[in-house]
Amino acid sequence: MKRAIILILAIFSSANLWAQTTAGEWLEMLHKSLGKHYATYMTLSGENMGGMNGYFIVDGDSYYLTLGAMEVYCDGKLRYEVNNSRKEVVEDRANLDACDILSNPTRAFDFVSDTYSLDIETSATNRANIRVTPKEEVAALTIYLEVVKQGGRVLPERVTYDYDGESYTIELSIIEGDSDTVPKWNKTEYRAYDIVSFL
Repeated sequence: MKRAIILILAIFSSANLWAQTTAGEWLEMLHKSLGKHYATYMTLSGENMGGMNGYFIVDGDSYYLTLGAMEVYCDGKLRYEVNNSRKEVVEDRANLDACDILSNPTRAFDFVSDTYSLDIETSATNRANIRVTPKEEVAALTIYLEVVKQGGRVLPERVTYDYDGESYTIELSIIEGDSDTVPKWNKTEYRAYDIVSFL
Protein backbone atom coordinates (compact mmCIF):
# COMPACT_ATOMS: atom_id res chain seq x y z
CA MET A 1 0.00 0.00 0.00
CA LYS A 2 2.82 2.35 0.95
CA ARG A 3 4.57 1.61 -2.36
CA ALA A 4 1.35 2.40 -4.30
CA ILE A 5 0.99 5.76 -2.52
CA ILE A 6 4.63 6.66 -3.29
CA LEU A 7 4.06 5.75 -6.96
CA ILE A 8 0.90 7.90 -7.15
CA LEU A 9 2.72 10.83 -5.53
CA ALA A 10 5.61 10.46 -7.97
CA ILE A 11 3.21 10.47 -10.95
CA PHE A 12 1.36 13.50 -9.56
CA SER A 13 4.65 15.31 -8.90
CA SER A 14 5.84 14.61 -12.46
CA ALA A 15 2.51 15.76 -13.95
CA ASN A 16 2.63 18.92 -11.84
CA LEU A 17 6.16 19.62 -13.10
CA TRP A 18 5.00 19.42 -16.74
CA ALA A 19 2.03 21.67 -15.98
CA GLN A 20 4.47 24.31 -14.65
CA THR A 21 6.79 24.13 -17.67
CA THR A 22 7.33 27.58 -19.22
CA ALA A 23 6.78 28.39 -22.90
CA GLY A 24 10.53 28.77 -23.40
CA GLU A 25 11.18 25.34 -21.88
CA TRP A 26 8.55 23.73 -24.13
CA LEU A 27 10.22 25.32 -27.19
CA GLU A 28 13.68 24.21 -26.05
CA MET A 29 12.44 20.62 -25.73
CA LEU A 30 10.77 20.92 -29.15
CA HIS A 31 14.05 22.03 -30.78
CA LYS A 32 15.98 19.18 -29.15
CA SER A 33 13.36 16.66 -30.30
CA LEU A 34 13.30 17.86 -33.92
CA GLY A 35 16.98 18.52 -34.53
CA LYS A 36 18.10 20.13 -37.79
CA HIS A 37 16.80 17.43 -40.14
CA TYR A 38 13.18 16.27 -40.01
CA ALA A 39 10.03 15.97 -42.10
CA THR A 40 6.35 16.40 -41.35
CA TYR A 41 3.00 15.96 -43.07
CA MET A 42 0.71 18.98 -42.96
CA THR A 43 -2.88 19.97 -43.63
CA LEU A 44 -3.73 23.63 -44.21
CA SER A 45 -7.16 25.05 -43.45
CA GLY A 46 -8.60 28.52 -42.98
CA GLU A 47 -11.02 31.12 -44.28
CA ASN A 48 -11.50 31.03 -48.07
CA MET A 49 -9.44 27.86 -48.41
CA GLY A 50 -10.34 24.20 -48.27
CA GLY A 51 -8.15 21.64 -46.61
CA MET A 52 -4.89 21.26 -48.54
CA ASN A 53 -2.45 18.46 -47.83
CA GLY A 54 1.30 18.35 -48.23
CA TYR A 55 4.55 17.94 -46.37
CA PHE A 56 7.88 19.62 -45.83
CA ILE A 57 11.39 18.41 -45.11
CA VAL A 58 14.15 20.58 -43.67
CA ASP A 59 17.89 20.16 -43.33
CA GLY A 60 19.60 23.13 -41.74
CA ASP A 61 18.68 26.14 -43.91
CA SER A 62 17.61 24.00 -46.88
CA TYR A 63 14.06 22.77 -47.36
CA TYR A 64 11.49 21.38 -49.75
CA LEU A 65 7.77 21.97 -49.29
CA THR A 66 4.75 20.78 -51.24
CA LEU A 67 1.15 21.80 -50.63
CA GLY A 68 -1.66 21.22 -53.10
CA ALA A 69 -0.39 22.32 -56.52
CA MET A 70 2.53 24.25 -55.00
CA GLU A 71 6.14 23.20 -54.50
CA VAL A 72 8.98 25.17 -52.94
CA TYR A 73 12.69 24.40 -53.21
CA CYS A 74 15.24 26.29 -51.13
CA ASP A 75 18.98 25.74 -50.72
CA GLY A 76 19.30 28.28 -47.92
CA LYS A 77 20.13 31.10 -50.33
CA LEU A 78 17.68 30.93 -53.22
CA ARG A 79 14.00 29.97 -53.17
CA TYR A 80 12.04 28.55 -56.12
CA GLU A 81 8.25 28.63 -55.72
CA VAL A 82 6.52 26.39 -58.26
CA ASN A 83 2.84 26.73 -59.18
CA ASN A 84 2.09 23.54 -61.10
CA SER A 85 -1.46 24.56 -62.00
CA ARG A 86 -0.24 27.76 -63.72
CA LYS A 87 3.06 26.22 -64.88
CA GLU A 88 4.99 29.07 -63.33
CA VAL A 89 8.12 29.37 -61.17
CA VAL A 90 9.00 32.38 -59.04
CA GLU A 91 12.66 32.58 -58.08
CA ASP A 92 13.85 34.88 -55.30
CA ARG A 93 16.33 35.12 -52.46
CA ALA A 94 15.44 33.10 -49.36
CA ASN A 95 14.08 35.05 -46.41
CA LEU A 96 15.76 33.32 -43.47
CA ASP A 97 14.16 35.74 -41.00
CA ALA A 98 10.59 34.61 -41.79
CA CYS A 99 8.99 32.44 -39.10
CA ASP A 100 5.97 31.24 -41.09
CA ILE A 101 5.99 27.56 -42.14
CA LEU A 102 4.89 28.42 -45.69
CA SER A 103 7.55 31.13 -46.06
CA ASN A 104 10.42 29.44 -44.25
CA PRO A 105 9.85 26.12 -42.45
CA THR A 106 13.47 26.05 -41.20
CA ARG A 107 12.59 28.83 -38.70
CA ALA A 108 8.99 27.78 -38.05
CA PHE A 109 9.60 27.21 -34.33
CA ASP A 110 12.50 29.60 -33.67
CA PHE A 111 10.86 32.07 -31.33
CA VAL A 112 13.57 33.65 -29.17
CA SER A 113 12.49 35.61 -26.12
CA ASP A 114 14.27 38.85 -27.09
CA THR A 115 12.24 39.00 -30.33
CA TYR A 116 8.95 37.36 -29.30
CA SER A 117 6.69 37.38 -26.26
CA LEU A 118 5.96 33.78 -25.26
CA ASP A 119 2.96 32.87 -23.11
CA ILE A 120 1.23 29.63 -22.19
CA GLU A 121 -2.43 29.79 -23.25
CA THR A 122 -3.31 26.34 -21.88
CA SER A 123 -1.23 23.42 -20.66
CA ALA A 124 -1.64 19.91 -19.32
CA THR A 125 0.70 17.10 -18.34
CA ASN A 126 1.49 16.18 -21.95
CA ARG A 127 0.64 19.23 -24.09
CA ALA A 128 0.72 23.00 -24.25
CA ASN A 129 -0.71 25.78 -26.40
CA ILE A 130 1.84 28.60 -26.67
CA ARG A 131 0.90 32.13 -27.77
CA VAL A 132 3.71 33.83 -29.66
CA THR A 133 3.62 37.58 -30.32
CA PRO A 134 6.40 39.46 -32.15
CA LYS A 135 7.64 42.36 -30.01
CA GLU A 136 8.20 44.56 -33.06
CA GLU A 137 5.78 43.84 -35.88
CA VAL A 138 4.19 46.26 -38.35
CA ALA A 139 1.19 44.00 -39.01
CA ALA A 140 -0.75 42.56 -36.08
CA LEU A 141 0.37 38.94 -35.88
CA THR A 142 -0.28 36.30 -33.25
CA ILE A 143 0.92 32.71 -33.56
CA TYR A 144 -0.57 29.85 -31.56
CA LEU A 145 1.68 26.80 -31.42
CA GLU A 146 0.36 23.55 -29.96
CA VAL A 147 2.95 21.00 -28.88
CA VAL A 148 2.52 17.52 -27.46
CA LYS A 149 4.78 15.29 -25.39
CA GLN A 150 5.17 11.82 -26.90
CA GLY A 151 7.47 9.52 -24.97
CA GLY A 152 10.61 11.50 -24.28
CA ARG A 153 10.01 13.95 -27.14
CA VAL A 154 8.04 17.16 -27.60
CA LEU A 155 6.56 17.51 -31.11
CA PRO A 156 4.51 20.17 -32.95
CA GLU A 157 0.87 19.28 -33.49
CA ARG A 158 -0.79 22.44 -34.79
CA VAL A 159 0.14 26.05 -35.55
CA THR A 160 -2.28 28.91 -36.22
CA TYR A 161 -1.24 32.23 -37.75
CA ASP A 162 -3.62 35.09 -36.97
CA TYR A 163 -2.96 38.19 -39.08
CA ASP A 164 -5.19 40.88 -37.60
CA GLY A 165 -8.25 38.62 -37.46
CA GLU A 166 -7.58 36.60 -40.63
CA SER A 167 -6.16 33.24 -39.71
CA TYR A 168 -5.15 29.88 -41.07
CA THR A 169 -4.16 26.69 -39.29
CA ILE A 170 -1.65 23.99 -40.18
CA GLU A 171 -2.05 20.54 -38.65
CA LEU A 172 1.29 18.74 -38.33
CA SER A 173 2.31 15.10 -38.08
CA ILE A 174 6.00 14.23 -37.87
CA ILE A 175 7.17 11.58 -40.35
CA GLU A 176 8.86 8.92 -38.26
CA GLY A 177 12.05 7.13 -39.28
CA ASP A 178 14.95 8.44 -41.32
CA SER A 179 13.85 11.44 -43.38
CA ASP A 180 14.88 11.52 -47.03
CA THR A 181 17.35 14.07 -48.30
CA VAL A 182 15.94 17.45 -49.30
CA PRO A 183 15.08 17.45 -53.05
CA LYS A 184 17.17 20.02 -54.95
CA TRP A 185 15.96 22.51 -57.53
CA ASN A 186 16.46 21.18 -61.05
CA LYS A 187 15.59 23.74 -63.72
CA THR A 188 15.38 21.13 -66.51
CA GLU A 189 12.40 19.48 -64.80
CA TYR A 190 10.46 22.75 -65.22
CA ARG A 191 11.74 23.86 -68.62
CA ALA A 192 8.15 24.17 -69.92
CA TYR A 193 7.27 26.58 -67.08
CA ASP A 194 7.38 30.40 -67.16
CA ILE A 195 10.13 31.76 -64.88
CA VAL A 196 9.48 34.96 -62.93
CA SER A 197 12.74 36.16 -61.40
CA PHE A 198 13.26 38.67 -58.58
CA LEU A 199 17.01 38.06 -58.45
